[in-house]
Amino acid sequence: MKKTSLLSILWLAGLLAFVATPSFAQEADEVAADVDAVVEETVDTADEVAAEAEDVVADTEEAVAEPSFEETITSDPELVNQLNQGMDQVLDSIEMSDDDRAEFEAQFANPEERAVVMAGVSALLAGAGLIYGIIALICWIIYIIALWFVFKKAGEKGWKAIIPIYNEYITYKIAGIKNWFWWSLLIVFVIWLIGGFFPAYQQIFTSVALCICGIIAIVKNFKLARNFNWGVFTSILFVLFNWICVLILWFGKSQYKGDKAE
Repeated sequence: MKKTSLLSILWLAGLLAFVATPSFAQEADEVAADVDAVVEETVDTADEVAAEAEDVVADTEEAVAEPSFEETITSDPELVNQLNQGMDQVLDSIEMSDDDRAEFEAQFANPEERAVVMAGVSALLAGAGLIYGIIALICWIIYIIALWFVFKKAGEKGWKAIIPIYNEYITYKIAGIKNWFWWSLLIVFVIWLIGGFFPAYQQIFTSVALCICGIIAIVKNFKLARNFNWGVFTSILFVLFNWICVLILWFGKSQYKGDKAE
């Protein structure tokens, strides 16, 4: 090979190396930057995982440290005693044979176990009572709304249905026996007063008062339906199913006839 050709090749190789070197360097920088980004992202992810792990550990420790329902009950001797007394009162109020009572006592001989059972029953009854209270409140609101429109049909102001006791007086008035309302109040007051002098017979007096007021309420509902021109049979249904019939009276086309109803 001639000397000139060899020099030309070396010159060309050097030129190519000179031209290619910046490109290689740039690619190398880009690769290094990508590697740094991946490393940084990996470190951030690791920090997040570590933080989440710390939160899980803290929640677990808190859950472990928090006492259970049974531990909360059994750790308080006074509460255990009160719950056992409540259990005894419940058992005394329930009609059960001596064998069943003895079997129950044997099954829950441990005071702590009896306390836990009584606490669970109390919580269940409290929940049921709350649900019943909400349903009763909704039914009462619907009844008041229906009574509002019934009052308007009878020529009374609808807002009178909202006021307790007074709405009963208006109902007696619409039924045409408003004086009976005062008699019922007088009977309740007198029997309550007599019961205070004879506490041993207070339950009997209360039962008598409830019976008398119940009879008066039956007459009131019957006459109320009749004054809206309901028949005898439907008026009896009004007495038996008062809440539903008040809704029917609200949505129905019955017009108030007062004492002219037959």
